[in-house]
Amino acid sequence: MDTVINLRRAKDYQTEEGARFEVHLTKARGVSGPEARPFEAQLRDDGEALPG
Repeated sequence: MDTVINLRRAKDYQTEEGARFEVHLTKARGVSGPEARPFEAQLRDDGEALPG
């Protein structure tokens, strides 16, 4: 595998927030420096359907 992603619950996570998590690249060939730092992601619903 070239990339291994670990999803972790944010320390201040509240259930009402839905899908919100920290993304950690535990193995990422070809990715280094600031691009490899953990970041936060959240799934949001804007009320519109995705194109099908």
